[in-house]
Parts: sequence; C-alpha cells; structure tokens
Amino acid sequence: MCFDTAAFAAAAAEPSTSAPVATPSIAEGEFDNNSAMDLASGQTVKTDCSVNWTAPDGKVYCFSAEGSKAAFLKNPDENIQKAKEFFLAKDLAKDDASTAAP
Repeated sequence: MCFDTAAFAAAAAEPSTSAPVATPSIAEGEFDNNSAMDLASGQTVKTDCSVNWTAPDGKVYCFSAEGSKAAFLKNPDENIQKAKEFFLAKDLAKDDASTAAP
C-alpha cells in the first residue's frame, strides 16, 4: 500500500467543518436572574447571570457584580433566605396590585 503523506498531512491540518461550534451559555439562575445579593438587600436588579455561584444543592444564583457575589458568600444561607422572602413578597405585591385593578 502506498499513502500520500503530504495529502494526509494537509487534510489533517484543515479544521473540521462538521463539528458543532461550542458557544458558552449564560447560566439560568434562581429568582428570574435577579441579583441574589440585591434581593437580599431589598432591591431588584436584573442580571445576565454572567457573574454567578452554584450552591451545593445545584441551584445557580446570579449577581450584578463580583463585589455583590463576595458579600453574598460571607453568609450564603442567610442571604438566600432574605432574597427568597423579598422575591416572594415582591411577587405577592405585584399579584395583589393586578387583582385590585378595575
């Protein structure tokens, strides 16, 4: 058998066009991608979830900045609870306002 090593080397050097290109996906976080630390502080700040943290239970929490993530991680359990309470209260207030409208 005879192989054309130059043709083989050229083919091997070309990038494959059939392989899918991996694109990084933005995480989908808890609280509709609102910043968890801001929620824990009583504020609503929507994020793209590019700054995030995955809790041991697998839930992803988003942050508006690295600083808010660092502050959140000083006491994550308490901050998650505060964020949940504010997020639920905010949604309940929104629901009450929409049902009270004529």
